[in-house]
Amino acid sequence: MRGRWATACLAASLFLALGARGAPALVHEFVADLGRGPVVVRYLYVAEWRDGYRLIPTTPESGVGTLAPLEEMARARVATAAINANFFDPATGLPVGLLIRNGIVERANYGRRAALGIDLLGGLVFFHPQVSLYVRSGGKKITVDDVNRPIRTDELVLYTESFVETIAPSPSQRLRVVRIRKGQVVGAGDETDPVPDGSASLLVASGAARARIAFLSVGDEAAPSYDLDEGPLLITDAVSAGPLLVDEGRDALDLAGEGFDPDSALVRGLAARSVLATDWTGGLLLLTVSKDERSVGADFWDLVAILQRLPTPVRSAIAFDGGHSSSLVLREGAGYRELGSGGEVAVGLLLVPKAR
Repeated sequence: MRGRWATACLAASLFLALGARGAPALVHEFVADLGRGPVVVRYLYVAEWRDGYRLIPTTPESGVGTLAPLEEMARARVATAAINANFFDPATGLPVGLLIRNGIVERANYGRRAALGIDLLGGLVFFHPQVSLYVRSGGKKITVDDVNRPIRTDELVLYTESFVETIAPSPSQRLRVVRIRKGQVVGAGDETDPVPDGSASLLVASGAARARIAFLSVGDEAAPSYDLDEGPLLITDAVSAGPLLVDEGRDALDLAGEGFDPDSALVRGLAARSVLATDWTGGLLLLTVSKDERSVGADFWDLVAILQRLPTPVRSAIAFDGGHSSSLVLREGAGYRELGSGGEVAVGLLLVPKAR
């Protein structure tokens, strides 16, 4: 066993009552010596969490492509707890990796990066999916190249109602734009500088891709949809970052397979980190590693070592964005407490009561 450990419970209980047994949710703090200095680990453990709670992904109220503090996202949904999720592009604010909310794909996968899927009944799936996007109209299936990002030449891109950023960075080419609302085309025509529509999805085609949607006209049925090449059919929500750390009790770290550069600062750097894990008895763990005057931070291998030494055996675990984004927010009475770096994030994962 590598390193020495000390542990203390930060709070006897939060203002949470979980499951049919009413088990309290405890926030624990571990101080680990992994050979490079102290590492402070805090995690929320929720026993039998699915009895009274569900996980839902969320984005800033200002839309996809913007950033907000995780506490602000948690407060907006009166969440019991929240942890940051996807990486994001600091230049655009767009989440990186798969993002599905309420059955709508808002960002496509980044290679084979690990994702956390949530099925219709609230169950969790740890997997490495690729998404295929398309629009069904009549008997036709129209292939869509991507979702919610600036369009390039000879592409068909879908823009959901939540997207608020730029569609055409250089508004000079003639684009075919089809607006879809409630499964029906409500607008179709040529534009050079289309803007997002908060009440409709947009299909925007450039160059040769214009031919794919040239036949669509007002009144036609049109429904954006998707397929995942892994996981059950009933997945309605998903977030992604990676890497996958533990899968069915086994170490699952595969940096090359997920497209991480093993020599990059992202992988090898000692940083603040965020992790979601499950155990074998129906428990949920939301975990952060600090980097400050008390803690040197951790790399991905350190996260695996930390999970191996937790009091409860871990069944599956995934890493989320780290660094300034790493954050765990907890509701305490009418207020919130934040553990972690506290930077702005593009996607949060909220723990909310099932009744909400």
